[in-house]
Amino acid sequence: MRLVIGLFYSMLFSIVFAVLAAKYAPMRRVILPFVNFMESVPLVGFLTFTTAFFLGLYPHSVMGLEGLAIFAVFTAQAWNMMLTLYQTLRVVPNELVEAADAFRYNPWQKFWRLGFIYSFPGLLWNTMVSQSAAWFALIASEMLTVGNGSTNLPGVGSYIGIALQDGSVPGVIRGVLALIVNIVIFDQLLFRPLVRYAHQFKYEDVSDRKVPSSWFSHCLSHSMIGHGLEHVCKQFSRFWLFVLPKIWYGLRLHRVFAILGQMNWLWSSLWYLAIVVGCIYYGHQLWLFIPKEYLTSLPGWMGLTAGGSLPPWYLASLSLRRLVSGLVYGPVWFVFSSQLFRFSLRCLPTSFIR
Repeated sequence: MRLVIGLFYSMLFSIVFAVLAAKYAPMRRVILPFVNFMESVPLVGFLTFTTAFFLGLYPHSVMGLEGLAIFAVFTAQAWNMMLTLYQTLRVVPNELVEAADAFRYNPWQKFWRLGFIYSFPGLLWNTMVSQSAAWFALIASEMLTVGNGSTNLPGVGSYIGIALQDGSVPGVIRGVLALIVNIVIFDQLLFRPLVRYAHQFKYEDVSDRKVPSSWFSHCLSHSMIGHGLEHVCKQFSRFWLFVLPKIWYGLRLHRVFAILGQMNWLWSSLWYLAIVVGCIYYGHQLWLFIPKEYLTSLPGWMGLTAGGSLPPWYLASLSLRRLVSGLVYGPVWFVFSSQLFRFSLRCLPTSFIR
């Protein structure tokens, strides 16, 4: 259940922020650097400060550890899912966009009936790959103990942790087997039916006649429960695609977003102003943090760390060369890497890129 809840929040985060980054350039300048930074932070980095935060929200309760486990699952897969959805939304074929315009889809219908459907196969496969990191995060969060170990989160991770503390090899083996069984059940009951369903949305020049099989999907399609779920899903999709946009346009909320979209220059200016102010503020805080009495000894320490006592003029020239090389070759490499990426896309087959 923790994995399912974390997957739900990851999907919700991916849809919201991928659409904002793909449609609005000012939001893209904020979202993409933030997601790239958060993606580089390891799981242990999140657990160091989020543990105290969630335990403070629910003191003397196991709900804090439950929230920590869900957040760990979220951080393990949300960033990859969001970047995948953002990238596929940016490369929707023009002929499909023209077809959606011919049917006079509003932006809400265009996203759910074109953008999301086109991105769904790639997003699904990325979600399945990200599940490995999600399982690792879930097991690591369940193995955490608070205080003297009296408060622990029940699960496979805590079972394996107790077995490791007791030195019980059979207990560890049983815990690993339980983990494997959970992964197989999760795959067969959720991902395999979704893979079979997403196969019809693959946009390729050559159709793949081999349809993925799923015994659970086959059983649902021939059962009364499956027919009932199909009827409920059709009613929900009708409400989601046709009734909900009428409420949105009836409240005139689209005009608010249209006005906000015309003020992109203001949001861009505020973003760059915030970056400049933040750099000045934290640079000043860093200057106040550095002990001033050791600044005169810093060049000598740099010479010692370089392997010997070097003359000051050599250290100054070395620092100057490093600065000039960074200023010159940084932009050069940026331009070269972008051109190399475009050239590699031209060399790849069209079916592979899609």
